[in-house]
Amino acid sequence: MELIKRLELIIPSLSVKLLVEKMENLGISNYSIVHQVTGKSDGDDKGGDMPVDILVSSMVIVYVSPDKLDALINIIFPFLNMYSGNCVVSDAWLIEKEKPFQQDI
Repeated sequence: MELIKRLELIIPSLSVKLLVEKMENLGISNYSIVHQVTGKSDGDDKGGDMPVDILVSSMVIVYVSPDKLDALINIIFPFLNMYSGNCVVSDAWLIEKEKPFQQDI
């Protein structure tokens, strides 16, 4: 297992593509995107029931090594300031996949 940082971002769906481009430019490619998330933040309803994508939010879950955290946060701040949204950072353990079992014959 490896100790990593897990970031959960809720941002407008229209800004996800630009965020992903900036993350990949940093060499960060471990992420998942959940489209059309709903909920509340600071008492504001985060819709998701509109027939258009203008007010829809997405969740971007990013897994990075601790040494890349500062660089990632530096690209996230402008998104939070410009588009609003939320970001939570937590410690997590990455469970690495086992190597396939090979039996000598």
